[in-house]
Amino acid sequence: MFKRSLLCGVFALTTISPLAVEAAVHGHSNVTQNVITDTAITAKVKALYAKSHLVPGTKISVKTKNQQVILTGKLESDLQYERALALAESVEGVKSVNADHLSITNSKAPLTDTMLTAKVKGVILKEKLFGKKAVEYWPIKVETKNRIVYLTGEVDNDRERANITSLAKNIRGVRAVHSAIAVR
Repeated sequence: MFKRSLLCGVFALTTISPLAVEAAVHGHSNVTQNVITDTAITAKVKALYAKSHLVPGTKISVKTKNQQVILTGKLESDLQYERALALAESVEGVKSVNADHLSITNSKAPLTDTMLTAKVKGVILKEKLFGKKAVEYWPIKVETKNRIVYLTGEVDNDRERANITSLAKNIRGVRAVHSAIAVR
């Protein structure tokens, strides 16, 4: 596992360094900065996939253009899809994730609902509301049915509850949010 993460890091550094030199020589700092940012984002997403036991990183192609992560491939379950999107969404600098060409072989839910659940979890991961806890250890549960997000569980205070609800409401495609999050 460490070996794969290390390889992703080495890949990112060996790709970024020549681009930075090229920018310095030719003065194309904005364009090259975008390429460097995109390359770094791609490397970070791939590194997260390499660390995750739930995401088969070898089955997903990751590309980034203008800070939009583009995922393609075939996954075997809703959980793998959900986790792949959530991890990509959680990377600093990512503006959006396009999973139009990422499919699920044995899906039990409409793809839109699975995608929305993943996006909500990704935004919560990015905000680090629960520290570095893995999603399965969060005190809340996120489910989506017919583009309506259902939140359940317990948090420490009203601010956390309001923040989570607001984050879910701001995801494009979410029709409504029903929060049953309780304050401990």
